[in-house]
Amino acid sequence: MLAPTDAIRIGRATEGEIQSPLAKAGGFAYAIIQDPVGASGSFPGTSDRTPSSMTHYVDGFAFPVLRAHLDEYERVASLIAGVWKEHGALDYAEWLGDDLNVEGTRPFTDALGVTEDEVVVFGWITFESREARDRIHNKVATDPRVTEWMESADIGFDPSRMAYGGFKPLIRR
Repeated sequence: MLAPTDAIRIGRATEGEIQSPLAKAGGFAYAIIQDPVGASGSFPGTSDRTPSSMTHYVDGFAFPVLRAHLDEYERVASLIAGVWKEHGALDYAEWLGDDLNVEGTRPFTDALGVTEDEVVVFGWITFESREARDRIHNKVATDPRVTEWMESADIGFDPSRMAYGGFKPLIRR
């Protein structure tokens, strides 16, 4: 049974981690349960298992960042995450690629054309609904702080190498 703070990480299981039935059968997905926010936090919507919790909308993204720029990227991304939350996003999370070469799957590194001196950033932003997402996107896109931080930072961000899209709910357990 998943706890309210559990999430799923794709990768190989290590000792003591829980694998999905697909992973145990050698299937495509190797799902490992982790606690992304800590025992005192909560993952938006997961404590509410009612049909209304399935109305959330998520934007997902992945892109490469130069290892040499990672500290500066983290600083700027943290500021921008605060802007997303200030304008109404329910959750903003970014993760660094760690175990990206899972046998039988296409690695993020190949899909994004990642070089040896880059790392993969994977993240998502959770919204109350698609309508809320569209409204919040407009606010963030016109927020002068975001433009200022992006222009003043040396992070080497190239949006043409980013995979990005909006996702409606399919399954949530």
